[in-house]
Amino acid sequence: MEKSARDSSKLSTPLLDRFWSRVVKSDGCWMWMSPPPKNGYGRISVNGRLWSVHRLSYQMHFGDIPAGLFVCHHCDNRRCVRPDHLFLGTSLDNVRDMIAKGRSRHPNPPPHPGELHGQARLTASQVIEMRRAYAAGEGSYAQMAARFGVHPQTVASIIQGKRWRHLLDGASSFGAPSVSVATGSAFASTLSDLASLR
Repeated sequence: MEKSARDSSKLSTPLLDRFWSRVVKSDGCWMWMSPPPKNGYGRISVNGRLWSVHRLSYQMHFGDIPAGLFVCHHCDNRRCVRPDHLFLGTSLDNVRDMIAKGRSRHPNPPPHPGELHGQARLTASQVIEMRRAYAAGEGSYAQMAARFGVHPQTVASIIQGKRWRHLLDGASSFGAPSVSVATGSAFASTLSDLASLR
């Protein structure tokens, strides 16, 4: 995606002639026939700058593209420049379209929380113990990291409930420095809830 919209009023006749000389029209997609770069999107040089040809086609047919919007393909053919195959969308629209059409590398990734995650270095019982020990004042993030063999930032993320949150059972954090350490019966019931998940 270009960083900002380009003014379609600057499209000259020689540029348009050059553009159309590289397009093969059919009943389906209108194909850009020049070899595309690795990303598969056709490009054309205009005054020393490269334009994506699907964006250029959109501008030729519909006018300027508002800054920040993508020109997406209904047909999912990156070399297609047919205007009725193109639509404007945000980055989120583009990702949703990709997922809806099954083009994502992980179209419906199954959740892999905790130990099921391929890069997990801790077990659920270690995470529960880490949270209990930190809340009891048995060490800092750095000390917990050394004890459990992980980075201090990993400990911070676990204590603050950013990682392993499936073990929080509704609690949001366990004594993060900016949050007061949970104490009393509310904390005890949370720990007993966590312990029951072992």
